[in-house]
Amino acid sequence: MKRLFVLFLSLLFSVSAYAVYFEPQNDGLEVDYESIVKARTSVTGWVKDYNYGQYDRRNLKKVSYVLYHSTAFCSENRLSNLKVAYYDRKGRLIDTEQKENTHYLAVMPNTINKSIFNALCAYR
Repeated sequence: MKRLFVLFLSLLFSVSAYAVYFEPQNDGLEVDYESIVKARTSVTGWVKDYNYGQYDRRNLKKVSYVLYHSTAFCSENRLSNLKVAYYDRKGRLIDTEQKENTHYLAVMPNTINKSIFNALCAYR
């Protein structure tokens, strides 16, 4: 019984083996290069954007950075943000958005979506 309890505690407090490695990009974003999934016509991955000073409207908290889980269709100039997570300066999750209906929209110049698109397509 004691061994079972020790095993339970070790499983409960074990650390995840998955580590996130964000690689800086030219436009100030960072890409988790281990999350990159390349398909025939698309690239999907996690992108970090430091968004100092913006506020989350629902929770009225200051956002330090945002993680986007996005898919880019590089040859079609289209992008979809599948999931978005907002974090404060201490790395605590503030809010999340998950898109139920995924729409791949044309990427507009000089927007955060264009920066995310460029960062993901750099891995194509």
